[in-house]
Amino acid sequence: MMKMNRKALAFVLIAALVLTFVSGCATRATGEPHDPVAQLSWFGKLFVTIDEGLNIHNFGWTIIILTVLLRLLLLPLDIKQKASMRKQTALQPKINAINAKYKNDKEKASKKTMELYKEEGVSMFSGCLPALIQLPLFFAFFAALRNVAGIEIFQMYQAGADASVQSWLWVHNIWQPDSFLSSVIPVFKDLSAYEIFRNTTLTQTVYDAAIAPLATKFQGVTNGWFILPLLGGATSFLMNRITMPQPAAPTDKDAAANPMNSKMMQYIFPVMSVWFCATSNAVFAIYWCTSNIMGILSFLVIDRVLTRRENNKAMLIENPRKKGDIL
Repeated sequence: MMKMNRKALAFVLIAALVLTFVSGCATRATGEPHDPVAQLSWFGKLFVTIDEGLNIHNFGWTIIILTVLLRLLLLPLDIKQKASMRKQTALQPKINAINAKYKNDKEKASKKTMELYKEEGVSMFSGCLPALIQLPLFFAFFAALRNVAGIEIFQMYQAGADASVQSWLWVHNIWQPDSFLSSVIPVFKDLSAYEIFRNTTLTQTVYDAAIAPLATKFQGVTNGWFILPLLGGATSFLMNRITMPQPAAPTDKDAAANPMNSKMMQYIFPVMSVWFCATSNAVFAIYWCTSNIMGILSFLVIDRVLTRRENNKAMLIENPRKKGDIL
């Protein structure tokens, strides 16, 4: 079982690297080196296709729709993860007994624990699978949306006085971070982050002159209110709290010293979420917040359904006559 888990883990990690690389790679143009269409990656083209196909023309709402669809596709894995976690929680008393019995023989305790999992049909890997699948999606979305952002900013620069800025609710420009520290129009020094600008001979003077009408329009205006970064951190924290099983009480000093048993681990990822959403464009922050909210809702619904199913099963075992009544 361990060998199969390692092979599956290796496959997912390799898939993550490939997906991340491909999602950020743009198709090079054979003619004009900075043709926006040719610069889009295939994942970026997917966003554009959905946005135009559904006649939305706002990437803020398009990314919400796409994220909801992806979370629905991952729902079977979420169900499997929750079922596996409930089984592991039910086995915790037996695991504690094993650890207590073999407290001086860690190798023996680990072996007995794996035997218990095998006897009960519980796979430790199944609980991690959804997270491992979402990890490459995270990097793929990040790379693709940065790719699309570069194209949108390049087209804004080309349009000059005729350029428009795509907004979403309180965010003035969705291709800039939702932050009171971010300007609505990207400054010249930030263009180096986008592939499409890296090989140009564009100077700051030319760029500033081209976007001067927009810069004047939004002079003194901040791009957002820092709502999405805070929402991203809050939803990450809430999701960790409700989805992560409470760690078992340590049985020895080594377990107590294990940093993975520390509550500090519950705060690291939410803080990282705030940082990612605060430094990335608002479209990515919208994706991350939507994904977290969908994850929380699906977990609560699945947990309720599984609880009801287990209660019904327990009632049938205690009183077999009710089985006929139910049927």
